[in-house]
Amino acid sequence: MWFMIDHGEASSMKSIKIDSPLNGDDIYWLRKLAGAKYGKDAHEADLGALEEIDLADAKIAAGGESYYFQGLFPPYSSRIAPQSAKLYTQTDTIGKYMFMGCHRLRNVTLPSTLKYVNPYAFTHCDNLQTIRCTATTPPACSQLAFADDETSEKPIGIIYDQCLLIVPSGCKEAYQAAEGWKSFANIQEQGTGVYGDEFTADGYTYRINNPQEVTLIGSPESLAGAVTLPSQVEHSGRFYAVTAIGAKAFYLRRNITAIQMPQSVRSIGQSAFYGCRSLNQVSFPEELDNMGAFAFQNCTKLSQVTLPKGLQVLPFYAFMECPLEKITFPEGLERIGDYGLTPFMGASIELPASLQFIGYFCFNTTTLKEVICHAATPIPLLGDNGDHQRMEGYEFWHQPSYLATVKLYVPDESMDAYRQANVWQDFDIHPLSEYVANAIAPATHHETATNGATDAVFTIEGHALTAPQRGVMILKRGEETHKVAVK
Repeated sequence: MWFMIDHGEASSMKSIKIDSPLNGDDIYWLRKLAGAKYGKDAHEADLGALEEIDLADAKIAAGGESYYFQGLFPPYSSRIAPQSAKLYTQTDTIGKYMFMGCHRLRNVTLPSTLKYVNPYAFTHCDNLQTIRCTATTPPACSQLAFADDETSEKPIGIIYDQCLLIVPSGCKEAYQAAEGWKSFANIQEQGTGVYGDEFTADGYTYRINNPQEVTLIGSPESLAGAVTLPSQVEHSGRFYAVTAIGAKAFYLRRNITAIQMPQSVRSIGQSAFYGCRSLNQVSFPEELDNMGAFAFQNCTKLSQVTLPKGLQVLPFYAFMECPLEKITFPEGLERIGDYGLTPFMGASIELPASLQFIGYFCFNTTTLKEVICHAATPIPLLGDNGDHQRMEGYEFWHQPSYLATVKLYVPDESMDAYRQANVWQDFDIHPLSEYVANAIAPATHHETATNGATDAVFTIEGHALTAPQRGVMILKRGEETHKVAVK
């Protein structure tokens, strides 16, 4: 599974739904993204933001490397350890310590094929709020699977007391009588308005996340034209805020021309708008902070996009096969994933000062005429020197003869650094002061310059503005016209 994931981008994912087999390698990475480490005493960076794992359609399979090491760590690599101390996946089994220490986890849906849950599988998952079982027959479960501590010999702990166990309709009594499950203080059946329940309203399908929020997970196949999504939806007398658009929610809705998302939406799932080939306008909510891979891939009429200020990671393949001529990046964006904009068709691109990473083939195009880069330190580029088996390098078209025709504007104090940086050094480098009108006051159509001429400001496409805005624009002062960029 993980060959499809850029780990730098995966670290920003808050939820994931898996419908394929999982081996030890997959569990290892799921654990890391949910805040756990390879072993209790491992000296590893705390990474990831994963709060929700849906394994309903997944199958745990034997194979792969170990997902956990239960011994004392040597001073060398944590994955080089005595074989007897390593734990490996077994078919249809939540193994010992499998999710132990995943302190970010809030909601977990277990596989429908699950047969066994071993001791201490969810120990130290102190923020866990719901566990959803999809098996109609309770899987064999150790009475210590959810214990507070790995030394505990009794089924006691915060998970048993505070976590909601959701079971299939008609199965509550079976779980209340089953070893390992009966210790839960709160067991409810699906279909009673609990986490994971699904309902339909106005043709859209929603999944309940909590008593206040839902994810839009499905749309009518006949959907066409301009679409405005609701900010809230009513079900069984309760109103829910629509805070996420789920994976493939608008997959192959080829007749949608525009999408207006409510400000309540904070997350867009993987492939959510894949193949919406008539889509030419997208309005993002400002607080959107999570976007899944392939989100808008193959939207073949989408030529212009303004990304919201809350987005820090543009995931891989996000706008692949979209003929983008203009994209506005927010200050605060840190990563552009592999193939995120391939093929970019624009002549000009402006990169924010916050940007730290540009992925494989992002701007591998011959249409670029200029790049305005606000980053004081050159963003590392690999170009021809990348490991192309691992999708590294080729961030820009890799022919130095072509890059020499592309003007690169960088902070004045960083000129020398860019002249020595790999790939960047091949551009036609200029100081940003040549491009930024630092001396120009915020002119409007109603202000008059010192020579008596009226100032006018236009977008790069020629649309009139009432005042200069951040980015590239046209300034007309008297008989003179200037292209300027404002920080």
